[in-house]
Amino acid sequence: MKKKYIKKTLLLVIAVLMVVSCWVWIAPERAEGAYGMSTVSTTKTDTNVYGLLTATPKDSGDYVKIYYPKNIYLDITESLENAGYKIYLVGHYGDGNSNRTIICSSIWGGVDGSTNSTVKDNTMLNIFNDYDYSMSDTSSSFYSAKEAYSVAGSSGIYCAQFLGCSGDWSGTVNLKGTPTNDYVGKTTVYTADGNNNSNQPLLVVMQKKYIGSWRDGKNVYGAWLNASGDHTGDISISITIYNKYDLNEAIKKAEQSYPSTDKLKYTSATWSAYETALNNAKTVLTKREVTQGATDSTDTNTINGAKNALEKATAGLVKQYKITWKNWDGTEIKSEYFAVNTTPKYSGTTPTKPSDGDYYDGYGYKFSYNFIGWSPVIANATEDAVYKAQFEQITNYYVIKFVHADDGQTTITKLFTPDYDMKPNDIPAFTDRQPTKEGHEANYWSPEIGKVTSDKTYREQIGTASHAYGEWEGIIDSTCKEEGSKYQTCTVCGYVNPVSIEKKNHTLTEVAATESTCTVQGNFAYWYCSSCDTYYKDAECTKEIENGLAGTKLELAKHSFGNATKIEGDEVNHTLHCTNEGCTATDIVIHEYRPQGMASTATCVTPGRTPMRCVCGMTKLQDGDVDPNNHENKVVLNAAAPTCTEDGYTGDTYCSACDPDHKNILDYGTTIPKLGHKFDGAYVSN
Repeated sequence: MKKKYIKKTLLLVIAVLMVVSCWVWIAPERAEGAYGMSTVSTTKTDTNVYGLLTATPKDSGDYVKIYYPKNIYLDITESLENAGYKIYLVGHYGDGNSNRTIICSSIWGGVDGSTNSTVKDNTMLNIFNDYDYSMSDTSSSFYSAKEAYSVAGSSGIYCAQFLGCSGDWSGTVNLKGTPTNDYVGKTTVYTADGNNNSNQPLLVVMQKKYIGSWRDGKNVYGAWLNASGDHTGDISISITIYNKYDLNEAIKKAEQSYPSTDKLKYTSATWSAYETALNNAKTVLTKREVTQGATDSTDTNTINGAKNALEKATAGLVKQYKITWKNWDGTEIKSEYFAVNTTPKYSGTTPTKPSDGDYYDGYGYKFSYNFIGWSPVIANATEDAVYKAQFEQITNYYVIKFVHADDGQTTITKLFTPDYDMKPNDIPAFTDRQPTKEGHEANYWSPEIGKVTSDKTYREQIGTASHAYGEWEGIIDSTCKEEGSKYQTCTVCGYVNPVSIEKKNHTLTEVAATESTCTVQGNFAYWYCSSCDTYYKDAECTKEIENGLAGTKLELAKHSFGNATKIEGDEVNHTLHCTNEGCTATDIVIHEYRPQGMASTATCVTPGRTPMRCVCGMTKLQDGDVDPNNHENKVVLNAAAPTCTEDGYTGDTYCSACDPDHKNILDYGTTIPKLGHKFDGAYVSN
């Protein structure tokens, strides 16, 4: 039989099944979910994962489609099966012969589907030396899948054959096998370029069975361009094997040695770099489509590069220490962190210490404090440290006491700022030695009064002298309501001579009384002072008017409403207008109707109506009561004429207007006597 080869499909599919691995991100054992990686897509229509090889044999309508994984990524701890890599087969044969598709690929090894080749060169058996496969999801027409793979023996071949009858058929090849350590860190590419070359690692052979034997020659259908059939697409499968164990161990070590709770023990910059490297390492650990990278790789997208970056970040962590700044009383001001061997620098507001010592109203405390630095002396950070604020004491004033000469005990205390040079006015005059207006006793002090440099006590010594007044002070000008004042002070003893300044006269304007109208308030008579802006009830200005000008006003006069006018469309109200001159006020009141003319006669069913008219000109008819005795439509019923033998009846009177059913008799009738017989000769004439 002739053989035809489609060079691309088989190896690629087997490789793809290797990629979907295990997710367990810490355990190195071969378990599904290694390192948290997800399995690959198991949908053959996912063109990001699966490639497609379509072979068309020369018989019209026959075809084989093989979906194969384009790129396989597998950790050394994973298997093809757990990673989810598969091959999908779809085919159709138009005649009734049995058919088989033989896949001779790098997975199995042999390149010749018609012989029992045991060649393993250029095969993926070197990567997966425990390779195996199984079939699933086969259609009824795809009735057989035979394992023809063998690793040894002259009868073994490195092929898998799948048998089908005519019609449509399909099946799934579930790949198995785990990679060997020799291929860790390597990416191996298997290709078939469409040439009939005995060294090609990828091959698909399709054969038909005639008279109990598989035929070659013209009955061999393949994917080769020099055969009578055709194919589309060339196969290229990339298989990358890596080992994430060291990366996983590096992550565990980092998280154990530098847990997140230690964040404040290291500078923010180096800790941020460490967190970035750690998060990237975790991402690479759980990512399937990565490569091992060189041992010294700096590419953080590779496994070794991510591990190296994490180890570099952990090695680069710089310790920092907590520096606590406290105030004079031990209360904490703030805490900051500084890198090891750097000099701490306080970054808060300047510390303060409250004033203390003696307290005097108007002067405050005797002592205040200036911040001068920290204790102990700030040194480079090598451990956690506490620094306490230091202050220098400032004297705000000195206490100077003046002792009375008479009893040697009465004391006046004054406060002066340091280095103040006291003046005569600063020396007190004692209240129990109050001088008169004419003079005072002269005094001097011991020790001699001079510059203030400390707390000190001076004692008074007595003599006599006249007052020595200075200029007028404290001048308060008088007004028309209050007196003014001023005073002079003796420059020696401090005696104060107060003087009153007489009140000024009011500047009055008399305002006459006016009457109120209904639009303008009047006022009672009053007097207004423009100097003090005050209103008075009398010219003597003894009775001040409360509320100023408003207090002089009288209430408005009442309106005089009359001249009623109709309100268009309003049958209830009309408008009254104020008749006072200049007033436009109005009021809405109810109509006042009065009878106008005679009312109509009421009957038993129709009330009488009286014409009414309001002062505003509005008119209406006002209904009265009905007259039950004035019947509109009297009728006589039940009347009968008398006869010779029967009495007659005048009939009863009813009202058809108010008693249409004639149930109530208004007037009863009377009996009319019967006529009796009238004889006229021999005959009765009536």
